[in-house]
Amino acid sequence: LYNSYHRGITKNITLGGGVMPLFISYLGWVDAKLSVKLGENFHFGTGGILGGGYAYNFPEDGGVEAWNKYGLAGGFTSLTIGSKDRFINLSAAKVLVSVEGESSDSPWMYSLGGACKIGKYNRLFIEAGNFDRSSDEWAVGLGVNTSYRGNSFDVGFLFFPEQFRKCFQAVKR
Repeated sequence: LYNSYHRGITKNITLGGGVMPLFISYLGWVDAKLSVKLGENFHFGTGGILGGGYAYNFPEDGGVEAWNKYGLAGGFTSLTIGSKDRFINLSAAKVLVSVEGESSDSPWMYSLGGACKIGKYNRLFIEAGNFDRSSDEWAVGLGVNTSYRGNSFDVGFLFFPEQFRKCFQAVKR
């Protein structure tokens, strides 16, 4: 669960931010994006993010059970192919994370997604992403977006297919 707000400053520049107020993490960030139209059905975007906060470390995740202080900074780029009503999006990002002041080695992140408009105000979307060091740890997001009078609201679910596979294998045994 996270909440974000973004505002178009110009036709091509968006500024925003968000918070993740869960019981196990309290993170916040600001971000900016520059978008450029390359052709009728091609758009390029690039931007950055800066944030931080606290997240709980569970002992089964390794380390000591405690609240850890996080900082993050990163950049991203994306290429969108298609119309506003139906598109495919390819993206890459590199986010550097600091835990308790110690920098960690951050992998590149990649994703492929798309959306399709349904009705006047609604859109279905899907996105699958992965880290460059983990070929079997895909994350898949499914959701619905609704837009009305310039406001956009998203509801989505994130799941990890490899984790489902491992659970089903354990149940079969």
